[in-house]
Amino acid sequence: MPRPRPETVAQTRALTGLGLVYEGTLRSHMRRQDGSRRDSLYYSVLADEWPGVRDRLRARVAARTTA
Repeated sequence: MPRPRPETVAQTRALTGLGLVYEGTLRSHMRRQDGSRRDSLYYSVLADEWPGVRDRLRARVAARTTA
């Protein structure tokens, strides 16, 4: 089984940290330029969850711009 690439792990942590919910994986979904295949991970936010996600995202952006 191939190991996840480091950038994928960081992206997953960022998305779930904001409150997005992992919905599933489309396996071998797209072809890369080198001819290999890649999976696509899907996340969701429902309308009633959005205010909390938006607030966390704004706080994260504000923390980066003031640092």
